[in-house]
Amino acid sequence: YISGILFTGSTGANLVNRNFIRNLSVNSSSTSASIYGMRMGQGTVTFANNIVTLGGNTATTIYGIFSSGTSGNNSSLYFNTVYINGSLGSGITNKSYAFYEAAAGALRDVRNNIFSNFRTTSAGTNAHYAAFLNYSGSSNLTLDYNIYWISGTSGVIGNYNGSNVVSLPIVSGQDANSINSNPGFSNAGGLTASDYKVNTSTVGISGTGINLDYAQTARGIPPNIGAWEFNTNSWVGNISTDFNTASNWSAGAVPLEDASIVFAASPVRDCILDQDRIVGSIVNGQAIYKFKVNGKVLTLHGDLYLTNGGQLDATAAGSTVVFENDDTQTISNAAFV
Repeated sequence: YISGILFTGSTGANLVNRNFIRNLSVNSSSTSASIYGMRMGQGTVTFANNIVTLGGNTATTIYGIFSSGTSGNNSSLYFNTVYINGSLGSGITNKSYAFYEAAAGALRDVRNNIFSNFRTTSAGTNAHYAAFLNYSGSSNLTLDYNIYWISGTSGVIGNYNGSNVVSLPIVSGQDANSINSNPGFSNAGGLTASDYKVNTSTVGISGTGINLDYAQTARGIPPNIGAWEFNTNSWVGNISTDFNTASNWSAGAVPLEDASIVFAASPVRDCILDQDRIVGSIVNGQAIYKFKVNGKVLTLHGDLYLTNGGQLDATAAGSTVVFENDDTQTISNAAFV
């Protein structure tokens, strides 16, 4: 077999984060080979914000993400995006899995992931799975806020305890907030990480400790599912410095309460707060234009992600910044003017 990443490590806070795995291949006629995008073996690990795209028209067993699941090998999967593709001829019996877990002995937390399998076998049945859980019993499992999708002949949404599952939940009592839906990638099968952005917003869950996405953009509150945070509305300042002017925002709309405030790469004005507001995070990766509190009360439910000299200006009299969140929040060095 061949693996993009094989984790065999210690217990502790191990993090495998922000990898793009693609184009793994073996001899096209091999029916005995296996390809693993990411494989969890021994130890404790969190896989987060990884993008795996595998496939091709080869007679090969494919695992997007594989977890051993055996006792003591605890794992967390957060915000990963898996895409499997390919078209196989009739008579090929090899299977594929966006997510495969072999046993149920470990603690497992699987949330905010996209598991999509577009692979097809002509005239085949029960060959390609979004999620395959090769065990019975779910006492150590958290499985929720995921997007599952299969498309094509011989696809099955899931398998649990040896039985195929054709609709959610895959495991009884789990997946209350998961959906069975085409994720709508920007360019499925493409060779760049940005090809696996989605075209609609989704609702994940906070509290995983993963506060940045694949591009190190702040996660929203709530976050979106998958490796990329969905954000189509950024501060540009085309018309004025007024926060409450819709045309100053790239999507032509003033952000709603709890939305993260993301500065465009090259804004043309400062963003000046018009009234007391509650926001998610503030993301600014340039030093020229700032977010100005302007004597108002700014309540942050997220964090300050200020890079390359980006700053928050709270110098006006009466300016108050309130950090309000159950999770640990971060104030970056030199965050304030």
